Amino acid sequence: TPAPSFTQPAVLGRRTDTELVDVVRDGVAGTAMPAFRNLGDDQRWKVVAFLRALSLGGPEGGNGTNADGGSGTPRFGRLLRLLGSEYANAFDGGKVVDNQHLTESEVLVGQISAGAPTVVEVLQTNDRAAAQVLSSRIARLSQLIEQRVPAAEVTKLTETIAASLPSDE
Repeated sequence: TPAPSFTQPAVLGRRTDTELVDVVRDGVAGTAMPAFRNLGDDQRWKVVAFLRALSLGGPEGGNGTNADGGSGTPRFGRLLRLLGSEYANAFDGGKVVDNQHLTESEVLVGQISAGAPTVVEVLQTNDRAAAQVLSSRIARLSQLIEQRVPAAEVTKLTETIAASLPSDE
């Protein structure tokens, strides 16, 4: 069985960072994923951080830009749209019907929240008001998911946030 592709947020969204560290340490029986017991805990955590960066479109530089010199907002927008889709897949008629998609949504909103400060920093150089609005919208998004509101409300907010980002494609 081949190992899953780690270039998509949804693949990594199925597991927490702690679970991924365990997978790096122990491997996955019956797949091409070997155990890396020779790595220390710090190295395992760095591997997981790298995998998360891959799922977001590549590693990010320390200056608020991505590896290609861009702002990082295109992948942030894609991540937002993926969250809206995954959250919608968790519900049917206002009831949770797929806990896997709900878990993925929770992990994705955590990744969005973690990446938001970098995007806010980029936005502040051009539009401080937009940066403040983004921060409050991301906080609201986390609240909505925690409260298990209807999917349409989360999808609408994720699309609004994504549309407000500069050069999303």
